[in-house]
Amino acid sequence: MMGIPSKVPSLRIIQSARVIDGEICFDIKNVNLLLNIGASRFGLHKEQYNHKTAKAIEYMIVDALKLADPFLQIAGRIKSPKTFMYLADNIEQEIKASTSAELKPARDLLDAIDIRNLYKQVDERFIEWGETRAYMDGVTSERIVEEALRIAEDEMDESSLALSELTPESVVMDMSILHYGKKEANPLDKVKFYSKHNPNQSARAQRGDYSTLMPQYFAELKLSLFTKLPQYFGLVQAGWRAVSASIIEELNRPSTPTPDRPHKHKRTTSLGSLGGNSFTTVPLTYAPDTPGAKPLSSSQNSQKRSRESLEDMEEETRVAKKHAK
Repeated sequence: MMGIPSKVPSLRIIQSARVIDGEICFDIKNVNLLLNIGASRFGLHKEQYNHKTAKAIEYMIVDALKLADPFLQIAGRIKSPKTFMYLADNIEQEIKASTSAELKPARDLLDAIDIRNLYKQVDERFIEWGETRAYMDGVTSERIVEEALRIAEDEMDESSLALSELTPESVVMDMSILHYGKKEANPLDKVKFYSKHNPNQSARAQRGDYSTLMPQYFAELKLSLFTKLPQYFGLVQAGWRAVSASIIEELNRPSTPTPDRPHKHKRTTSLGSLGGNSFTTVPLTYAPDTPGAKPLSSSQNSQKRSRESLEDMEEETRVAKKHAK
């Protein structure tokens, strides 16, 4: 569906499968092909399924459904097989076709997707597996907004940007663990192989049986930060990077050794690599362009573009065409 050709000869792998001692085993000559499956899985999740546009649209659809749920009772439909049977993708068209004022916020959000007025990705970081827990526990929308507001108070003119709409609900921190199929472990450690010389005996592949060009960990954490309100782009970035810097400082702080827990040396994390690259840093008041060159507004903790704005754009187009004639 994405137009990406598969480089994995799946039929060859399937045809080489044998059941030995109750386990599915594969020909040892295909060991690198099995590793490539894990690498392909990792690549698809990294480059496609977690692409910034896909994630932005995903969160916008979720927000639109949440806004519509009190009036359409979407969540309640799963409780009955009869209503669940008709709960399909056309729920989006049902919202768009509505004219009720109650569904206007959800309708506007779906309209924004159509014109690609999406939630803006502020920053993206990849975290090593050993530091995953520190970031998953330490990074929250609340903490990012708290730091952003502190920075705004210290470094910005009060009249330069209204901050009343900058809330934790206007910020999304997506955390996705990307891996080869077995989290941080080598997936080949979970597979048994046979050889044509001993087709009825199975064993794990050993180092040297397959490529030695291997990652240290087979998993990592991808952090993607989005703002629903583009006027806060620069400020949200600054808040996130302040949070990241504090986590790095905590990771680099030497632990106090005890008799039952001797001191372990911690690898120093680069402030440049996780604190934020200078060439991606933007001013605190930076706001990216949006379709129609009009900033988005906040309503019911969701970023939306009004249907009236779309009608204004259509009217301007009609007038322009009329003058052109």
